Amino acid sequence: RAGNQVRITAQLIDARSDNHLWAKSYDRELKDIFAIQSELATEIALALKVSLAPQEQTRLAKKPTENLEAYALLLRHQELVNRSAGSVRTVSTVKDRIALLSKAVELDPKFSLAWARLAAEHARAYGYGIDKTPTRQSQARQAMDRGLALAPDDLQVKIEEGIYYHYALNDHAGAAKAYGDVLKIAPHNVEALLGLADVHLRQMRWAERVALLERALAVDGRNPSTLIRLSNEYRDFRQFDHALALQQQLINVRPDDLDLQANYYLIEYWRTGSWDAYDKWRSTLPKDAELRSARVRNVDADRAIARRDFAEVLRLTDVNSEDLRGAIISSDDAVTGVLRALVLRAKGDRSRAVDTARATLPLIEGELQRTPADHQLWWSKMRAHAILGERQLAFGAHARAVAVAKDEENFHYAELTHRESLDLHALLGDRNEALVELSRQLKLPGSQAHDLRVNIALASLWDDPQFQAIVNDPANNVP
Repeated sequence: RAGNQVRITAQLIDARSDNHLWAKSYDRELKDIFAIQSELATEIALALKVSLAPQEQTRLAKKPTENLEAYALLLRHQELVNRSAGSVRTVSTVKDRIALLSKAVELDPKFSLAWARLAAEHARAYGYGIDKTPTRQSQARQAMDRGLALAPDDLQVKIEEGIYYHYALNDHAGAAKAYGDVLKIAPHNVEALLGLADVHLRQMRWAERVALLERALAVDGRNPSTLIRLSNEYRDFRQFDHALALQQQLINVRPDDLDLQANYYLIEYWRTGSWDAYDKWRSTLPKDAELRSARVRNVDADRAIARRDFAEVLRLTDVNSEDLRGAIISSDDAVTGVLRALVLRAKGDRSRAVDTARATLPLIEGELQRTPADHQLWWSKMRAHAILGERQLAFGAHARAVAVAKDEENFHYAELTHRESLDLHALLGDRNEALVELSRQLKLPGSQAHDLRVNIALASLWDDPQFQAIVNDPANNVP
């Protein structure tokens, strides 16, 4: 770009032979950018000897918006999405992404895709627990209604509709239909493949999920959202070598991302039970790197737990890393309070642990009145009651947490919440029940033996010979 002039050069290469097939340059005024995009798409289709149906030609000719400033905001939103994929910033930049799209629809109230993406971001704010209130659901619905009214058949709008159904309504059938409608027309659309794979995650349909993710990766081998999902899936099934290879591909796409690198070494720890590789990598970073990256902070905390450095764990519990600050929510103090109580208990300071849990419970209960479907709050409530020795209340909160997940038809989260009975048995002194549950969980996907060794809620079991035998048994760390 030079001032108001823009030159776009497109090339088509046969990747099998590296032969140059076609190229063309376009010099235009920037106000014609949408015409250039349509012209490019048409010429490339012709070069590929692809015939375009009339409705496809109409779709190519349609401008997404008449307002270039609004379009620039949409592009900034997409860049933020791309830079945050695979890291905690997917959550913490939701508010920034909403601000960009809100400005875009203010500039052009007829910008259908911006409305649809705004709906999807409000839905994520609800689904991620940043604002799990009916007001946020209503904001998502209103924006989605506007987007669909303006462009009911637009494929990109349909993709955002799937996200809206998935996160704002927990309507998996509705989400699957939206993605399916897109895939009937565009079977290689990566966003639709990923969306349908996420529906399968909640339904615990693992084989179908992996098949969709592998399809998406075959289309776009450098897509961060695909790579992180597929890496996590193989990791959860303890296929560590495959998970690490995919994580390395992700790092190759974003080599300066600390979150991705820390995640790589966390998987390596889960694979080997050794902190050597992480220690070596961590020594290359500034000592205060945990202030920049939540993933570094969390892995630093796991390492400190493994080394029984409880003073360091307490320090890290209070660290608010830069990449998390956009996701600060009212329940954070409640969650942190229970974490501190767990660390104090593991340290042996039971009196302060009890005092901390007791002081935190009113915060939790107050927040639950406002957002009764907040999973993190139920996590905190059940553990706070367990620290206080209130067995009936602890298991009552646990049952309620499972019910909340089932009400949302999130069977994956319901299963993970069910497994938290292990923590409750350990905190309440039920040694035998805890060890039986530990053995059961290590036969299931998503349970890692070396991760359980640094679960602060299991501190009472760490030195138990039977616990040690279970988590150190090589049979419990195979795919």
